[in-house]
This record gives sequence, C-alpha cells and structure tokens, in this order.
Amino acid sequence: MNALWAGGAAMAELLVRHPSGYSAERSYILDVVLGEFLGMTFETVVEDRQDVLITSASDASAGELRLPDVLFRTEPDSWLTAASLPRLPVPLWSVPPDFVAPERLSGSVLPVLYSAGNPEERFLQRSDRQISLDLDLLGSAFFLLSRYEENCPVERDAHGRFPASHSVLAASGMLERPVVNDYVEILRGSLQVLFPGVETRRYSYRPRVSHDVDKVFLTRDMGWWSVLRNSLGDVARRRDPALAAKRLVSRAYSGSGNYDYEPTNTFDYIMDCSDRKGIKSCFYWITEPGPRKFDPDYSLDMPWIREVIRRIAERGHEIGLHGSYSSHDRPDKIRGELARLMETAGELGVNQESWGSRQHYLRWDAGSTWRHLDAAGLRYDSTLGFPESAGFRCGVCYEYPVFDLLERRPLQLRERPLVAMDVSLLGGPYMGLDANEALNRIRGLSDQCRRFGGEFTLLWHNDKLVHARDRRLYEKVLNVICD
Repeated sequence: MNALWAGGAAMAELLVRHPSGYSAERSYILDVVLGEFLGMTFETVVEDRQDVLITSASDASAGELRLPDVLFRTEPDSWLTAASLPRLPVPLWSVPPDFVAPERLSGSVLPVLYSAGNPEERFLQRSDRQISLDLDLLGSAFFLLSRYEENCPVERDAHGRFPASHSVLAASGMLERPVVNDYVEILRGSLQVLFPGVETRRYSYRPRVSHDVDKVFLTRDMGWWSVLRNSLGDVARRRDPALAAKRLVSRAYSGSGNYDYEPTNTFDYIMDCSDRKGIKSCFYWITEPGPRKFDPDYSLDMPWIREVIRRIAERGHEIGLHGSYSSHDRPDKIRGELARLMETAGELGVNQESWGSRQHYLRWDAGSTWRHLDAAGLRYDSTLGFPESAGFRCGVCYEYPVFDLLERRPLQLRERPLVAMDVSLLGGPYMGLDANEALNRIRGLSDQCRRFGGEFTLLWHNDKLVHARDRRLYEKVLNVICD
C-alpha cells in the first residue's frame, strides 16, 4: 500500500485503488487533483484491475466512484507519441444539470479527452451507492497539466513554439474554458453525492498583473527627424499632443542619461494603477540580452534602470526574470541570467522571498524548460499561454506544481498559467481584436476564473501604454479583472 497525504500526516479520507504502471505519473496527478485542488487526504492501493476505484477510507459501506483508466494504460512504446493523443474530434458530454449544477461548470458540455469508448456515449451511470464515469478524469487532467501533447513531434512556428492550432483544446473549441477545473468540479460533485458532508477546498478569485520589460527606449536612438515626424503624427492622427511633447523632451534629455521622459517609461503609471486596485504588479526583466533582433538593448548596469528596479521594490511590487530569447533550452543561460538578476537585486537592497520568471516571446520547450527553471532555483514560471490566442493553454486557472515528462518526476517549480496578453488580443498578427472586442474577451475569461475561484494572469507590456487611448483601455481592463 502506498500512502499519499495532502497537507501532512492525517487520517486518510479516501482510498484510491488503481492498476499498476506509470506510478510517478499517477501519484503526481492524484496529489494535484485530490490533494491540492480538492484539499483531501487519501491512500492509494495498486491492484490487478482495469479501472480506478475511489471509496471512503473509513467506511466500507459508503459508495464508490469508478473511473476508466485509459491514458495510463498506454503501451510504453506509444508514450509521448501521436498514437497516444486523444482522437479528434473528441466526444462532448452534456453534463446532467441534476448531477453538477451548470453554474459550477464553464459550459454545458465537456470534452472527453480519454474514455473507455462506451458505444452509446453514456458518460455517466449512477445508482444509490455507485457513480461510474466513462471519462478518464485523471488521465485527461494529467494530459493538460503536463502539456503532454507538446512533447509529441509537431510542426513549430517561426520561433520554435508549439502552435495553438495544434492544441487539442483549440481543435475542440475549448481553449477559452478551464477544462481541468471542470473535471475537478465533476470529481467534487461525485464525491459529495457519494459521501454527504465531505469537505473540499475552495479557492478565492485573484487577479495577477504582470509586465514583460521588452522595450525601455523609444526615442533614445532615434534621429531628430524621426522624432519630429512621430510627434506630428501624435498630434494630427493620434490626437495625443501630450505624447508629442514627451517625445521631444525625451529626445532632448536622453543624451544625458535621463530617461524619465521616455514614452515607454510607464513604470510608475503601472504601479499607480495597481496600487489603486490593491494588487501587486510583477515586472520581468531581461538580464543578459542576446540577439538584438529579438532581445532588448537595455542593461541592468545602467543607473537609470537600476533606479527603476529599486523604486519598484520600494513601492512593494515584484521583480522577476524575463528569460532571454535563446535561454529557454539552455540551463547555463537560465542560471546565469537569474544569478545576474539576484546580484543586481542584492546591490540595490531588494529582498524577495522567492523569484519567478517568464520566457521572452513565450518560448518554451516541453522537454526541458521547466526542468531548467526548477534547477536554477526559480519558484514559479508564468510562460504558458499561447502567443496567438488568449485562453487556458494548460486547461486550468489555478497555479499548480509541474511534472517533468521526460525524467518522470514532479518538480518544485509551479506554473502560473498566462491567460491573456495585450499582444495576443490587440491588432497585429494574432487575434486582431479592437479595444472593445479585447475588453469583452478579457471579461469572459475573467468570469471563467471567478467561477472557480481561480487566478486571472494578465500580461501587459510597459511599452504598450504609450498612447493615451492605450492607457484608457488598460484602466478599463483593470476594472474588469479587479472589481
């Protein structure tokens, strides 16, 4: 018998009987779903069986929950290959409203990523003492949280990133729904029916606002003619004379190393907005830039940059690492860049209990990046959102501990999934929404997070707040996610 405890030694509430095989993967997902998300204690028993059976650990006469065991019965030769991916189109289950109330789910139908293949598509069977689901809840949750599909060979985009279009959730039209949270609610509802009075953990909604510092200088390297031309455009086309004046003053002062008037110097504005909402902003800094084509041209050695970082910490906001463009699969660079950040912080008297990161361009390798971040000593990562689409890349709106699929072990690192990014939503090559459309999309995603008491993680770059109209939109966004 293998005992797993949620939150320390305690009397186990549940007994989970499951087949052998994939023991590390099974232990991880049980610990996350039952232990962390639902806050329950449990014991596990490995048996010669074909399904997963969950019963009360103390009352043998209580009911039982049966789940199919599908993903973790994959043949070893097929593990992490296309042969083990969910078959498309995935079946959809209309959850009976008398089983789990509709307001507790993100939608009326759920994708069934893995099932035993009931020919009648009867995903739920129940009696007084038994609930049987033809939905591999544990395997499906593991698939999404571990980013299993991203370890399988697939064509990448120009930056080597896994495209949203290849995601099973996107193919199922479910990318804007936290499906793992739905699975947790199905499990919670089943346990509450079978074991009346059982207590499970509930979460409280929390907005997280973050800012990747990709661009600090807008006018420093511009010639006067370019600055004048842009200033005229600010007045004539953008109706923003204040920005025109700021460009001119910034260019005049930049030669002396004073960049206070740079239009991209929105750091105090961002912190003022966050302070009014009672939230903290996290600013992710690139410490050792790589190719100028992709990485910024500022340095932590610049006195002005150091003063900005000191002021951020002094005002109670957070500093994080923005892994450079080429660092995502290079452990030496990640370690070196984090060491540089912490060295600078120490020199400035900046003390933080823990450090988090986000990779530049959201470049992330499913087989290595989490492991390298964990080994460097980072506490959390917040890279996992798709650049080209807002939504729930990991299928969840909770922070959670991650699993290394290649080394087959849980890591200390935690993922804070990125839900929405300014660049993804507005114009450009991605979603191409206008301001009102973007605001409505953010409202919908925030509502989903609120439904589950989840975290809404927003990325808004400091250089995307240059124009007055952009700041007005940003303030509306904060009203939506914070109020």
